[in-house]
Amino acid sequence: MSTPLQSSSSLTAPTAKMAKSNSLAVRKLGNTELSLTELGFGGASVGNLHRASTDAEAYGAMAAALDAGVLYFDTAPHYGHGLSEQRFGTFFAGRKPDHLVLSTKVGRLLEPSGPEGAPDHGFVDPLPFTQVYDYSYDGVMRSFEQSQKRLKGLPIDILLMHDIGAHTHGQENHARLFAQAINDGFRAMQELKDAGDVSAIGLGVNEWEVCLEALEHTDPDVFMLAGRHTLLEREASKNLFPTCTERNVSVISAAPFNSGLLARRPDASSRYNYQHAPSEIVVVAQELFDNVEQRGGSLQAAALQFPLRHPCVVSIVGGMANAERVQSTIGWLKENVSAEVWTYLESDQSLSSRK
Repeated sequence: MSTPLQSSSSLTAPTAKMAKSNSLAVRKLGNTELSLTELGFGGASVGNLHRASTDAEAYGAMAAALDAGVLYFDTAPHYGHGLSEQRFGTFFAGRKPDHLVLSTKVGRLLEPSGPEGAPDHGFVDPLPFTQVYDYSYDGVMRSFEQSQKRLKGLPIDILLMHDIGAHTHGQENHARLFAQAINDGFRAMQELKDAGDVSAIGLGVNEWEVCLEALEHTDPDVFMLAGRHTLLEREASKNLFPTCTERNVSVISAAPFNSGLLARRPDASSRYNYQHAPSEIVVVAQELFDNVEQRGGSLQAAALQFPLRHPCVVSIVGGMANAERVQSTIGWLKENVSAEVWTYLESDQSLSSRK
């Protein structure tokens, strides 16, 4: 049986290196010395989110991303119950390419599962561990140490507190968990930063509201916001980003396709926010595809590039489970989106502009 400190197969990972002929634009992260490529590699996909992938596919995706100039990689204990971090550790073998920035997350501890197994949380064939939320000082420190082991000592640049918020934990639990996270967990993260163990700290969440709440009590460097600044959702840019701009807090915009809904023409099988997409959302997305295509554009390219149009955003992070998906994502990133398409998407004609 695999453990977080072992490779999930005997396959040798390819050497982690970057082709010098490729490069992507970079943006500076807040008040730190870090700079991130405008496209980041999301580790949930190589943690088997929604589908199992082989080690060969995972390593091939990471190698293709490096070859394309991607120098920001994000992972978390949550992804595959440690599988994503383990694969990162095996692939990089403790050696970071020049200028590569790595982020992972705290807030969950992984404990060995009993004979009944563990909830998969949407991950297929995860490692045999149960996830336990723990935002305490000791829990954050233990989570960081566990991640270091799975990553085989690969230096961690950005540490994010994962999935804190009322929607995630329920309104009745939020006040207690938020107080623990801010008073104890964030203190541990700040100590790690002060000691030079990481260079930046912040939140990695699906809720913009908790970011605004955290700004009342802490001084984060960055928020990773998943699925909340997309062509379908605009509330974060209206309510959170002005304060981020004032405080020089950067935003990493994850899940620009809203769980794949905007990555291909949607149908009844599409997902939205990690779940089966409601029919009314599918109709909205189909209309976006129709209207952008009528203007000669690609909805995928617009969806991927949209978050970068706000100056708060330093990088977009998407799931790229194999080399082919890396190539298509790079193509969308570099594709020209016409002024006519942007005018439509940012006008009252687009339902997304009224979200």
